[in-house]
Amino acid sequence: MNIRDEIKSIARQIKKIGDVDLHKKIFDIQAEISIVLEENKKLAEESNTLKEEIDKLKEKLKIMKSIRLEDSVYWVATGSKGEKEGPFCPNCWGTKEILVLMGMDIVRNRPYNKCPECMLVIRAKE
Repeated sequence: MNIRDEIKSIARQIKKIGDVDLHKKIFDIQAEISIVLEENKKLAEESNTLKEEIDKLKEKLKIMKSIRLEDSVYWVATGSKGEKEGPFCPNCWGTKEILVLMGMDIVRNRPYNKCPECMLVIRAKE
């Protein structure tokens, strides 16, 4: 049985006894408990939202510490031995702060990096 049900049960028993003042106090307590439970629910939801936001910011900070601009595109360091992922679109990172992996395209026998999100094309280093 939860606290609301307990209070209702007590209120019914007091009503049977006939103590009107005590019944009113129990009714007021029940209303207060409902308010507190609703506030608790809202705070729990807000807490979860803030935790998600913190996780996103931690991930963004991790990326920002490891991202480097080389040859007009971004690369993310993945290890201590110089390993890296990429290339990532400089336009998407600069405007929306999202990492979009660029694809490789060959135009007139020259390699180009092309962003599938914003369609930016940058000549790739040969």
